[in-house]
Amino acid sequence: LVSGRADVYKGALAPLAQRVPADVLIPRYRLAPEFTVPEIVNDAVNAYKWLSKEKNASDIILWGDSAGGALAMLLLQELIQDKAQLPRAVILVSPVTDMTYASYEPSETDPVSNAGVLKFLQKQFQNTPHSILSMSADTLSALPPVYIAAGKSEWGYTGISQLHSMLQSAGVNATLEAAENMPHVFSLFYDWIPEGQGSVSKIVDFMKSLNK
Repeated sequence: LVSGRADVYKGALAPLAQRVPADVLIPRYRLAPEFTVPEIVNDAVNAYKWLSKEKNASDIILWGDSAGGALAMLLLQELIQDKAQLPRAVILVSPVTDMTYASYEPSETDPVSNAGVLKFLQKQFQNTPHSILSMSADTLSALPPVYIAAGKSEWGYTGISQLHSMLQSAGVNATLEAAENMPHVFSLFYDWIPEGQGSVSKIVDFMKSLNK
């Protein structure tokens, strides 16, 4: 939510989309710290509502990785409050569950989750009170099937595991792919590591299973 461009994700998601097959919408939204999290969420809501007019919501699968995973959950919360139609399913790759990053600690075994990156993010989001783990059971119970992929070595794995447990307790069809010794967003590294390739294959299988 603080950097990156939508076109960067074309290369990451195109191979996955071809295997399903599926079309992909990659929205552009405002970034922190120049804009607040509620403003960023509003951009995501507007993009989703536009798409849901072009496509049936039952044909939409929502994807979010890292802080984008938190954004996906906050988007869903807004849609539930607005009584809007929800997507068919949700895919979260290493979702951030504490947007202040205050509860996170650097990982000694994950180069992505290092102290420098963590210090930067804590500074950018220090005044952001949003925690995905504070979402109510009523809100969570309304969610469609959720697939979560995460590395056990990454800084936020404890929160990710807790989120999965909360979803299951709320009656959501939630799957957690927890990979040993894998870094943050390892699923996106499918061009470099076999574990990433395996994760993408599982995600594709999950997406295909929704039509059965």
